[in-house]
Amino acid sequence: MENNTVIEDLTKEFVNTIPNDEDKQELKQAFEKYLYEYKKVLEKSNINSIDDALKFSANKIMKLPLYSKKQKLIEDESFKEIQKISSKAFELAKKVVTGKKEDIDKNLLEEMKNKLKICLNDVREFNKQQASMLVSEGILDLVFVENPKTHLISIRLGKNAIRLKNNMN
Repeated sequence: MENNTVIEDLTKEFVNTIPNDEDKQELKQAFEKYLYEYKKVLEKSNINSIDDALKFSANKIMKLPLYSKKQKLIEDESFKEIQKISSKAFELAKKVVTGKKEDIDKNLLEEMKNKLKICLNDVREFNKQQASMLVSEGILDLVFVENPKTHLISIRLGKNAIRLKNNMN
């Protein structure tokens, strides 16, 4: 079967898994785009049965709850920015724990905190909960970088601090 026909059929099937009309068009376009991009990847990797691979991937997405479909398929630049900044904050905090702290401009740390807060306001609704957690963790990591003697640290840093210190010995 021709891949484009498979994608059209899968897209029609996918649309039927979306319970409300306001989400259908955006998710339909995102799903279709995802399948065409995935098809390109499959073609480059010389997979024998592209149709089967497309069907397998599409069916996995169709089984997801609505918010997970949105998270998987719909671009959210603000959320990506939060992930990037929060990850950078965590890396800086790990360097402090291991004694490899770099000289960091306090203005840069403030800019990072502010950018996290601003991006949180612009995050898509389906990413709000996860974004809030990343912003909270990122800000705590940045506060720790500014003042390592603080008693407040992020959960992720707390989980890694002992392992990081043990790796130094």
